[in-house]
Amino acid sequence: RPFVIADEAKPTYHAAAAAAANFTLVNMVVAQDLLDAVDVPIKVLGPLMEAIVANAVEIGPRAALTGPVARGDVDTVAAQIRAVAEHAPAMLGIFVSNVASLARIAGRWDQFADLVDEHTS
Repeated sequence: RPFVIADEAKPTYHAAAAAAANFTLVNMVVAQDLLDAVDVPIKVLGPLMEAIVANAVEIGPRAALTGPVARGDVDTVAAQIRAVAEHAPAMLGIFVSNVASLARIAGRWDQFADLVDEHTS
């Protein structure tokens, strides 16, 4: 649906659009590489992706955050990082960066700082 945006707001709007669309695709590539390693089709993530987008639009992305980072489950995230390192090592930096970002957003950085530092130094 068309809408009007002030000229000075266009770079910010475009950055938001890139974050929502292109950055999502980056994460889908990470998921694709991991699923390919265990012979699972990417289509299985369709319902999950649809649900998270619907929740994020409905209640806001911060409120829609779920999963082990949101719960502070460091052991599960450490196991996930090991799996990425084994099955999609080229994607490890992206994955760990996302863990760091999610931990900050969830207010759980103190719980995940050591794990993130271990894989970024």
